[in-house]
Amino acid sequence: MAGLLKRSAETVLDRGGAVRGFVNMGRDQTLPYRMKRHMEYHTSGTYWLMHYYANPKTSGVLMSQLKLDPRVIRCNVVKVTDKLNEMVAVGETQAPAAGDISVPSVASLGFKHRPVDFEEELHFKFWNPLHYYKALNQHRMRLNLPNPGQFEMLNREVKGTMLTNFMFDGGRADLAKILSPNFQVMHTFQLGLPGQPSSFEFAGVYADEDTLMHGKMDTDFNLQARLNYALSKKLQFKSQAQLASSDSQSMFQAESEYTGADYTANVKAINPSLVDGTGIYLASYLQSITPKLSIGAELLYQCPMPKVQETSTSFSVRYQPSADRVWVAQTQGTSLLTTSYWRKISDKCDAGAELQLVNIAAQGRRDASCSVGVKYDFAASTIRAMADNFGKVSMLLEEKIAPGFSFLVSGELDHLKGENKFGVGLNIES
Repeated sequence: MAGLLKRSAETVLDRGGAVRGFVNMGRDQTLPYRMKRHMEYHTSGTYWLMHYYANPKTSGVLMSQLKLDPRVIRCNVVKVTDKLNEMVAVGETQAPAAGDISVPSVASLGFKHRPVDFEEELHFKFWNPLHYYKALNQHRMRLNLPNPGQFEMLNREVKGTMLTNFMFDGGRADLAKILSPNFQVMHTFQLGLPGQPSSFEFAGVYADEDTLMHGKMDTDFNLQARLNYALSKKLQFKSQAQLASSDSQSMFQAESEYTGADYTANVKAINPSLVDGTGIYLASYLQSITPKLSIGAELLYQCPMPKVQETSTSFSVRYQPSADRVWVAQTQGTSLLTTSYWRKISDKCDAGAELQLVNIAAQGRRDASCSVGVKYDFAASTIRAMADNFGKVSMLLEEKIAPGFSFLVSGELDHLKGENKFGVGLNIES
């Protein structure tokens, strides 16, 4: 209610009017009859009165805003008098003298002044498309919707619970050295399995408020680099590059992301060629519809070779009824549907499930997969476990032995294929 009253007062003050005060005429009062407003029925409401000075045009703008506000059931403007010195405020017995009337300023009431063009502030007209656009933006501002995040991170909670991004096999050691608050280096040793040689990677990371730079190189001289730079608080530029001994594994990716108050827009180009126009291009948009619901779409255009073009459209829905549960559904063209559910069972335990349906008519492929995972945080350790419908069971244990020192054990059993994997790792940070 405070935000509604403040916005109403700003509408009057910004147009040269004055507000004498507010009167609360009762909270949760029973309405004379059941009223319908904004597709909902109401039987009770809060009555309030604002006493103000303004011209007729300002009153018209105020009424238009109140009628579009979903919090307002009914509103009305009553003209008291034509002369300022004849107006009697609520609680007064006689009108004040003209010399005694003091009009409060915008600053004295704590409101921020916004210059307004009176020629542009017209009444809403159904034939003017600009008025629909302005009304939609005003409605979005009133809802105060949150930013939905990135399109590719819609099911981030499930990814943090499942083992897909954490599983490893063989022996592994990660050594990190923090050289400054903004810069650190990392060494990764991977012991080879039968048929796979051992490897070593060296990586460096620099990060500050606006810039993130990350690069790493392995023993085969494969180089990977990433750069994120914030051009402003809302606009960010990102790029990734990979140079490998094989040209088919080398790639370059550039993207730009704009983060609005209640939406996120992203454009991306992978291996773009200005000569023959080949490459992969993506554009995504994610919009919050309500504080709990957000929807998005992604358009993919790829040209693997000249005169060969393909396009596909993906849609997504994210529904978060509360802070401890999330539903997500995503499509990739007409061939793939992915749904997921995440639930925080307690402060230490959360679980997730993911269902994926594949239908590729050209390949005669039609199958489905389901995975269920759980994560439990102990005082000094974390356990992740996952199982799917193909008979694969996996688990990961991360034990924090001391600050900056962790011991990891992972294992995977594939009952259908009769295969198993086992891994031991160390994480040391200094």
